[in-house]
Amino acid sequence: AFVVDKSKRTIRVYRADGDLPVLLEEHPTDIGKNQGAKEKANDGRTPIGIYFLLNKILLTTSFEVVFFI
Repeated sequence: AFVVDKSKRTIRVYRADGDLPVLLEEHPTDIGKNQGAKEKANDGRTPIGIYFLLNKILLTTSFEVVFFI
C-alpha cells in the first residue's frame, strides 16, 4: 500500500504482515502547489481518495519511478 501525507509531503510504502501494516519505505513526494481540498480542474490542489496502480515505468535514473493511477 502507498500512503501519501499531504502535510508532510511524503509517501510511505507498506506491506501486509497478517492483519498489520509494516512500513517498508518513506520518501519525499510532490503534490499540488496549493493546499486544501480539490475543487475543480487546474486549481493546483491534489485530490484525496483511494487510487489503484495501473502501470509502472522505470526511468533512466535509479531513484525515479513513475506510477500511473
